[in-house]
Amino acid sequence: MPLFSHRMMNVTMSHRLDTLAARLAARLGASMASPFAAEEVIVPSAAMRRHLSLALADTSGICANVRFSYLAQWFWETIRKVLPVAAESPYAADVLSWRIFHILEDGDFVASHPRLANWLKRNDQAGRFELAATLASLFEAYLTYRPDWLYAWFEGKTLTLPRPAKKGGKVEEADAAWQAALWRRIEAQTGSDGVHPGVRFFEVLEAGREKAGFLPERLSVFCLPAIAPQYLQMLEKISEWVEVDLYVLNPCREFWFDVVPEKRLAVMKKTGQETYHETGNALLAAWGKQTQSHLSLLMDLGHDWDFLPDTGNPAVSLLGRLQEAVLALEEPALEAIAPDDRSVEVHVCHSLMREVEVLHDQLLALFASDDPPAPGDILVVTPDVDTAAPLVDAVFGNAPSGARIPYRIMGRAANRINPVARAVMDIFALAASRFTAADVYDLLLQPLVAKRFGLQGAADQVYGWLEEAGICWGLDGEQKRSLSLPMDDSRSFHDGFYRLFLAYALPADARMPFGTRLPAGNPEGTEAAQLGSLWHFIRCLSRLSASLEKPEDAEGWREVFLAVLDDFICPDTAQLEDDLAVRQAAGRLFDSMGMNGRGLAVDADVMRRALGQALDESARGAVPSGAVTITAMAGLRNLPYRIVCAIGMNDGAFPGDASPLEFDLMARAPRAGDMQRRDDDRNIFLDLLLAARERFYISYTGKSVRDNTPVPPSVVVSELLDTIARALAKGHPGLPVPEAEKLVRESLVIEHPLQVFSRRYFEPDGDTRIRSHHADFCRALVKKAEAMAALSLAADTALIDDTDGDGKDAAWHRGAPFFSAPLPEPDAAWREVSLTGLAQFFANPSRFLLQNRMGVSFPANAGELPVNEPFVASRLDAWQLADRLLPLLLQGRSMDEVLAAAQAGTEFPSGMLGQAGIIEELDALVGFVDRIRDALSPDCLPPFSVGLEFDIEGQPWTLEGVFTELRENGLILYRYVDADGDSGTRFTLSAWITHLFLNAVAPEDVVCKTACHLMNASFSFVPCDRDEARQLLKDLLGLYRTGLNEPLRFFPLSARAFIEGNGNIGAARRKWDSGNDRQRSERDDVFYRLALRGQDDPLDDFFVDCARRVMEPMNRLMKRHDDA
Repeated sequence: MPLFSHRMMNVTMSHRLDTLAARLAARLGASMASPFAAEEVIVPSAAMRRHLSLALADTSGICANVRFSYLAQWFWETIRKVLPVAAESPYAADVLSWRIFHILEDGDFVASHPRLANWLKRNDQAGRFELAATLASLFEAYLTYRPDWLYAWFEGKTLTLPRPAKKGGKVEEADAAWQAALWRRIEAQTGSDGVHPGVRFFEVLEAGREKAGFLPERLSVFCLPAIAPQYLQMLEKISEWVEVDLYVLNPCREFWFDVVPEKRLAVMKKTGQETYHETGNALLAAWGKQTQSHLSLLMDLGHDWDFLPDTGNPAVSLLGRLQEAVLALEEPALEAIAPDDRSVEVHVCHSLMREVEVLHDQLLALFASDDPPAPGDILVVTPDVDTAAPLVDAVFGNAPSGARIPYRIMGRAANRINPVARAVMDIFALAASRFTAADVYDLLLQPLVAKRFGLQGAADQVYGWLEEAGICWGLDGEQKRSLSLPMDDSRSFHDGFYRLFLAYALPADARMPFGTRLPAGNPEGTEAAQLGSLWHFIRCLSRLSASLEKPEDAEGWREVFLAVLDDFICPDTAQLEDDLAVRQAAGRLFDSMGMNGRGLAVDADVMRRALGQALDESARGAVPSGAVTITAMAGLRNLPYRIVCAIGMNDGAFPGDASPLEFDLMARAPRAGDMQRRDDDRNIFLDLLLAARERFYISYTGKSVRDNTPVPPSVVVSELLDTIARALAKGHPGLPVPEAEKLVRESLVIEHPLQVFSRRYFEPDGDTRIRSHHADFCRALVKKAEAMAALSLAADTALIDDTDGDGKDAAWHRGAPFFSAPLPEPDAAWREVSLTGLAQFFANPSRFLLQNRMGVSFPANAGELPVNEPFVASRLDAWQLADRLLPLLLQGRSMDEVLAAAQAGTEFPSGMLGQAGIIEELDALVGFVDRIRDALSPDCLPPFSVGLEFDIEGQPWTLEGVFTELRENGLILYRYVDADGDSGTRFTLSAWITHLFLNAVAPEDVVCKTACHLMNASFSFVPCDRDEARQLLKDLLGLYRTGLNEPLRFFPLSARAFIEGNGNIGAARRKWDSGNDRQRSERDDVFYRLALRGQDDPLDDFFVDCARRVMEPMNRLMKRHDDA
């Protein structure tokens, strides 16, 4: 039992949290003088509060009348019962930041301190606020760890700081001088006498002990990782009136306060200072410095303490023996572990995404084991939870139903998980930006914004309008002028809406400009209401942008904030709590800003930064859940879990950067008990190791995704592996120590392939520790192996297993086949084919099959909206301009009219550069029109339609077509595109199919010839025999019939290269793979990639057959002209 001191402070220690929780439960079971008095329990976090309340409920059947608090909060609330202090401490960082900001706005004060003035000379108001927030956090730390300094500064005294060897003392003295002056200004504002309220509190208690009846009978302080010296002294002092029970986690039962890390001990030996020092346990010495400092201060109080024994069985696993070695202050005596011991593992991956994929597979394996854990028994921590969270959602959230693992991500920033907070911050950011079309569109993708403006489900429509109207960025020319750019409305929202509203007001076929603009978008019918909503949305943003241009005080910004919520946000029922949380956090911010900023007007950038900090702070922290919990490294610190997983343990990611602020005086004069970030991070890793009951799982990105070169892990991972390797190397006496340690490391470190679908995960005789649960990948690999075996290529390992490389052929094998068998025969309606539909089919058979037969489509807005107006028009823009101007030139419009129509569009940039490009393009277009004008001189015959009947394998098929451009001298077809490009090839194929149809119909008094004119080529298809034309059409319909059931291996560009290369398959492959940064290859088409997924080489014998059947007759009947 604990020994009671004369001051009633009891110290109970254990290395197990559950043991301390059981002792606390027993202690709380002891009755107090008042049966109605609440038990006061101090905890370090909300996670510990929840864990402890559940533990007390398990022990007693209920957890009631227990009041949990945080240490600083409890003391402040207790002080308020005696002294007239504010409900919120005036020295909290968020309060101090506004006071300091107000002082930094005083130019005379800043100028009187050159060192401070040097920090601020290049800073605007936002920079001053950032410095104020940094100083507020620093002064908050001074209040906790250096209250004597603050009192000395208030008294006007000068600090004497130790001078570092690398610097003179003038800098330290200057920093101390301006910080002292700043503190005195703060205290003058608060009206304080310089004495901490805690000191006055104890003076009141000393003066009248009989007035201490408001204090609780006992106070339990449970498992705080560290207690600042000031609060430790306050606990010591209050124990004269209150029985204080301290429950302390101590990883070691021995006296370990003189242990030092190995490197430090080696230095001390060289200088003769090693007396009374030892390493004891390397991990404890390297990682436990923060806990060591905390416990040393506690021991200095002189109280007796009790270390509760561990009643568990001796450890047999590697993890358990490591924990016992820490407990006993000795190096682990391992020598050998069981072959199936997986209690400590390190997984090496190529990226954080792969780490998450590997973790998911490893957890599935655990759940499939003989003694599976519950999801709530698993803790996953990572140094950067905000970066890992979307990857976890992508892997865990999209797993198939049989592989779903319940999970919760905690500790993320509010503006990432609270949709209202995210929307508010995005709205303010957009209103202060250049208003790019991409940012505006992204904001409208947020449901609660789209709902406010009635634009739910209108994302594709809005995207199309923004794109067709040519909107790039800027509200109008005035905004561009404010950014020191020419006042040009072009490609702004003002210009775009003008075009969109013109399209609504003018006839749909209007081709000539109205004023200086062409209509765009063609909104009609109910779309007009959506266009009006979009315009209203931009108007609201414009008003908000104007309101951000002038500084406001707290009440002014409160009005702006509430207006944003009212104007832009429409939360649904499930988001009302999120909306309330945002309003409350912002309300506290503006209250604090008003009370402590003293009516100071701040600009929008300051307000946005302060609001972002206020919203982020409201969501940090984590609590245990019944699912797998993913959180930050310290999110659930010290809580026991069966499985503890640490991912993202990369070099530099953890421990964090320990560089102190240049003006942090505590870093220049450290004391025992100070919080050292890097030491605390190491201690967190020690706590995680000790909190794991069965398995400690680590992963890091240890290989370059580019070239597979090794990348080192976090230093704490290396230290852990070094410790285990040294201990287990003794089990290999026949090997040199370095080789033995290397062998041990290799047994603990598991290296994973680059890709999740690697064959290594499915090999029967492979490493059982990396089995995959992806059945679809397994089936795909089996199918691939079977296909290779059938082709007698199984021995060719380069062909069989290219799944870990980046070879282009391997891409077609990745994933389960989309077509494992042909589709059923289509019904009779599919046997009625239009001439246009047949041409569309051969332009891209896979696209036709997926879209028309299976209803598969890809988002129309797969690209990104522009954020800058172009300086040079693309080739696609030039062709679009040509499509628009060509009818005008053929109608005989004057060049002035055509030039005005060209300038009124959005294809080319504005200004002299765009003007020059338009003139150059117009000259080429005029030459093209001159080339085809004579050919078009005969009038077209009246349109007529005709159908041809075919018998294909006993089935009746009909091919129907309409002739609208037929003349007595045949068909004259033209298009202003590159003859060698994708569009030119599709045009040629369509012309060929139409030519065959014309010859199969053979109208009277018509020459069955088809003349084709393209931008850089002219050719014609000569007449052919009617029966030959029908046979060729029948053959094409046969391919069409096949392509309705499975992907047809016909790729127009590659097939054309194959035929023109005299049957050279290499030419086809070069065209198939000919993509670059500026232009995609044919193989990159999304429809080909989906339809052919999991298939073998697309350019196979079937491709060769299709290419010959389509292209050879076309080339045979094609006559090229020399006048192009």
